[in-house]
Amino acid sequence: MEEKEKRGSVFAQFTKDYMAFSRFERKREFSFMPDTRCSKPEEFTDELLKFAKEEKLDMVITKEGMSPRFEIDGIEYRAYRTSSRFGIVVHCEMTHPENYMPEGMSEKTYRRYRFWSIVLFPFLIFITTNLWLIRSAFNQWETILVFGVAAVVWAAYIFFVHYCYGMNFRG
Repeated sequence: MEEKEKRGSVFAQFTKDYMAFSRFERKREFSFMPDTRCSKPEEFTDELLKFAKEEKLDMVITKEGMSPRFEIDGIEYRAYRTSSRFGIVVHCEMTHPENYMPEGMSEKTYRRYRFWSIVLFPFLIFITTNLWLIRSAFNQWETILVFGVAAVVWAAYIFFVHYCYGMNFRG
């Protein structure tokens, strides 16, 4: 009994680790929609500094340009802009994310949580929303084929949306 108490609750540890992982992922890469088109390096810098002020971040611009580099709390980031249906989107990502891990988390645990957030959770949502199809899927091979094709198309869509808009989009 004392040994279980020392280890702590498995679910509580999972929750704590996943919360640390999600906080780190929000720092790893993020996106926002600027007020201007950021067509000049000065506008890009102004929008980055404005974002930092709104989010109460300590940002230092190290290189200006249309692909600026900057530091937030000593961590180097690069920024680039993309155009979407809804306007200009500025994406910011760490230049060396491999050098940073959440505190107290091993690299193996980090990679497991990353896999879960990108692949497993969306797949579980897909399975639960299509449970009616799964029950009848094992009666005929055509249904299994249709389900497989639908799963591949759905997974491609999820990865595309995740790649284009990111998990940490603000705007």
